[in-house]
Amino acid sequence: MSKVIYFEDDRVAGFVASGLDGMQAVEDFGKFVTIGVEVDGEVAAGAVFNNMRSSRGVPYDVSISFYASDPSWATKEHMQVILDYPFKQLGVKRITALCRKANKKVRKLLEALGFQYEGKARLGWDGIYDAFIYGMTARDAENTITSLKESRNGKRRRLTTTGP
Repeated sequence: MSKVIYFEDDRVAGFVASGLDGMQAVEDFGKFVTIGVEVDGEVAAGAVFNNMRSSRGVPYDVSISFYASDPSWATKEHMQVILDYPFKQLGVKRITALCRKANKKVRKLLEALGFQYEGKARLGWDGIYDAFIYGMTARDAENTITSLKESRNGKRRRLTTTGP
């Protein structure tokens, strides 16, 4: 049985930190909030939202770190909740994700979820490896969530991304 986990920030962040290359401890995230998915009582996936940027006190961007150890977390409902959370609960306009350049599997997932490739950060992963920068706007998330809902309701529609 699986469920979404709220308000267990240290538990979820510890899980995510344990699965990311170059991450030593929860403290490496700085100030953060999380959302996770538990499968049979164990954390199976987690998203850490940190490095929130604001303009005149209004948040507009947050970074996401994500790790999953069990593919059974990836239901359409769970993906929808995780994508909805930063826009509806945190009130941001965009999410920024860094991915190690060599991690083609994660890059493919980010793109399938509606993240847009925005560039390369040289040595941006851990000071050794390059990172690719991806961004998702609230509009991108709405399109992905609509696609997820339609496919749950029996309508076949491929996840797509929007232009500028």
